[in-house]
Amino acid sequence: MTETAAPEIPTDGRLSCEPEQMACSELKEEPIEGTAKAGQKFVLFEHHQGWSRDVLDGGSFGGELSGKLSYFFGVHNASFQLIRPAGRPKPRERYRVFIIFTGNGLQQPVVERLEVSCPQDLLKLNLDRPLANGGQKVTHPLVLVCTHGKRDKCCAIKGRPLAAELAARSEEEWVWETSHMKGHRFAATLMLMPWGYSYAYMDTERALAMLEAVQRGELYLPQLRGRGCFDAAGQVAEILVARSYGSPEIGSLYVEEVDLGGEKNPEKTVREVSLPDGSSYHVFLERRPAGEMIPSCGKPAKKAHKWVGRVRRVVAES
Repeated sequence: MTETAAPEIPTDGRLSCEPEQMACSELKEEPIEGTAKAGQKFVLFEHHQGWSRDVLDGGSFGGELSGKLSYFFGVHNASFQLIRPAGRPKPRERYRVFIIFTGNGLQQPVVERLEVSCPQDLLKLNLDRPLANGGQKVTHPLVLVCTHGKRDKCCAIKGRPLAAELAARSEEEWVWETSHMKGHRFAATLMLMPWGYSYAYMDTERALAMLEAVQRGELYLPQLRGRGCFDAAGQVAEILVARSYGSPEIGSLYVEEVDLGGEKNPEKTVREVSLPDGSSYHVFLERRPAGEMIPSCGKPAKKAHKWVGRVRRVVAES
């Protein structure tokens, strides 16, 4: 019996996620550094019913409430995520809510846990400062694994088994399935809270190693996309310095843009990364082309870019 040759996969921008071609998370040409979901304030809401493609498009909570929630979180500059325990959780009479302030290296991250009786109660939350709702302060990490199949099938196929395995091997309320959090092309993808770190192409072994590092107080560097409190260039700068510095205390590096003079160029920038010991580094970054990426299953590929940097230690003047 003669085998049929596999169809040639084009790499000139025509690549898409047709059934006979690869899924978006299989291309893996695009660098992962600098692609983390942005944000310093998150509200996680336990919701066991179906998740619509966009959780505030009216399909999950109805049009009127979705509009109010979208406005409310927009005013408070907060990201809204739906979460649920892995597997088939039992229904609950009240909804668990986690309010997260990720910090940024200078400010410490804070998580508040509380329970509400209905989704409308979310509109009553005080999101102006940490621990403002009379809830419980959470001191353990939260691992959010994207399983939002209506957004992209890769997250359901790769995320759900990972979430189930991690939940079975972790403490209660440490691991959650979550709605779309940017980057399903990196599935299985997860966020590590309360710091707001995003990771790509995770499996059980890597995720458990990440949790072990967290419990030692260390930042886990493999598969790290970045920390969402920084912009894309800042995320890359933190990663480059962390790799040079070793595995520093998690969440301890602070990144800020600096002006060292010279002509402004949107494709070039400089970030200063400060370490807990008082030392700092300048990272000189340049944005360059970097292969192709499929933004979502069923969509054509497009060109990807990356920030490339070189690190120089800042020497204090005597």
